[in-house]
Amino acid sequence: MTVLRLDGDDWQLRPCLGEEWRWHLTPDQPRNAPGWLPARVPGSVIDDLWRAGEVPDPYVGRNSLLLEWAPARAWLCRRWVDVPPLAEGDRAVLCFDGVDHAASLCLDGEQVAEHEGSFVPFQVDVTSQVASGGRRLLAAALGVTLEDGRPHEAPGWAVAEDNLIHLLPGESRAVRVVWRAAPAADRALRISGFNLEERRVC
Repeated sequence: MTVLRLDGDDWQLRPCLGEEWRWHLTPDQPRNAPGWLPARVPGSVIDDLWRAGEVPDPYVGRNSLLLEWAPARAWLCRRWVDVPPLAEGDRAVLCFDGVDHAASLCLDGEQVAEHEGSFVPFQVDVTSQVASGGRRLLAAALGVTLEDGRPHEAPGWAVAEDNLIHLLPGESRAVRVVWRAAPAADRALRISGFNLEERRVC
């Protein structure tokens, strides 16, 4: 078994608004294209911004207040990987210890997986995409909103008035939930968030 380590300083990072991150997934983009910052994995967006000189030291005084714009962006991380050709019967699997908090994973511009859960390891089989080997572009869009594939009219569907809520320690907020086409017996509500294990609340 051959293991290619993907941690280290070979990653790059850039901020994106909305779905803009999809524009930057083509593998023919040069590494020195403008707008990209050096990044490290494992690591964090804030640490990468600090090391690149884009923000002040977040651990000094009230500097963290100057970083509150960062969670409002999606962040695209990328790196190139040199993959040897696979022999017959071999498999290629991407192994992650976790992503913070939701991510869409792409290989050579093609979405291969979505994942939620900062502390939940997961694997993605990419055998068919890399069987011939060669240089591949791996990208992870962090902080994206992952859509549920069910139609809103499906039984048991709950719609919150705002699905992106930022709370500081000690803060609270009431969220109005509207039930659509769901009998009382089918109504259930689950809550999850950063550093919060998903739980059923009703």
